[in-house]
Amino acid sequence: MPYKDTYGPLFDSEAVKNMQRIIEVTDARIVVSSSWRYLGLETLQRMWHDRNLPGSIVGITPLHTDDDKLLEADLSQLDVITADMFSSSRGNEIKAYFDEVLEVSINTQRYIILDDLKDVLPEQEDHFLRIDPIVGITEEDVEKAVNRLVSENRDLMDRIILEESPVGSNLFLPEITSAMRNCQRLAITYQSYDMLTAREFEIEPFALRYFGRRWYVLAHTDFHSSLYLYALDRMKTVETTGKTFKLPANFSAQDHFSHYFGVMITEEKVETICLKTTDLRAKYLRSLPLHHSQKETIPNHFEYRLVPTPDFLNALRAMGTEIEVLRPIWLGKRFLQEAKEMVAKYEKQGL
Repeated sequence: MPYKDTYGPLFDSEAVKNMQRIIEVTDARIVVSSSWRYLGLETLQRMWHDRNLPGSIVGITPLHTDDDKLLEADLSQLDVITADMFSSSRGNEIKAYFDEVLEVSINTQRYIILDDLKDVLPEQEDHFLRIDPIVGITEEDVEKAVNRLVSENRDLMDRIILEESPVGSNLFLPEITSAMRNCQRLAITYQSYDMLTAREFEIEPFALRYFGRRWYVLAHTDFHSSLYLYALDRMKTVETTGKTFKLPANFSAQDHFSHYFGVMITEEKVETICLKTTDLRAKYLRSLPLHHSQKETIPNHFEYRLVPTPDFLNALRAMGTEIEVLRPIWLGKRFLQEAKEMVAKYEKQGL
């Protein structure tokens, strides 16, 4: 998969989906205050259109010099004058956007600042939400952002409900993201649901994945030849070891999961899965594809190229009688056998 286009690096697809949820729930508009604004408003809007990104960019914050820093600087010592003396804080520029561009008081507006660095004014702190630069916008960030954006409308607070992560599923996120950033090995105590006792071992955290309301870390260990996924809610302890590891230069989390749906990774081969759906289910799949490889070959007929893992098969099962597996034959036969076994169970109850 490509990492960039003519505009620059591509955004993480999961983070984009989560941003879309914020926009859909709150009807928010986007104002860019990051270095992307140097492209200019028209170029950014064109990029948004070309990449088919959610929402719309309505503005960019102005670039301001910080007069106080310039007045305090000793201009005779040019070698000690740094670039930040000529630029205002992000918070001042955000305030200036409201004051000078919109010509409204920032204190009367509902807004949220999403950034990986906290460079805001004191009065903007309640509107700031730190985004992890490695993970990007997560489902938890979506919940926090929506709650803050609607907080001024208290009558709506109990009428907007988002899925929450189970307790413990994100307990060790700060430690893991820090280790990922610094390529540090972690010592964890782990107990999966099929283990009678917990085990202690070290991992090299490569990537994080959020799926099914749970967090997973993709990591290398000394006893697995390939990368393996560990659920954070099954971790008892996580500690730094002081040891480092080298992340392969060609590693890409997007590529690693490209042929998979969910978090289960198997040694099975990529296959072509063909489905026939009802008219109603087809509308759902068109608006929210099940996998990035999804193609509608003819109306209501969908094709996927991926590894048919248990996670993917469960997603198909969840659609019940709204779908029919056309290919591969073995998968159609498996679902047929499962349907017969289910019928037999209910017939035993005399239903």
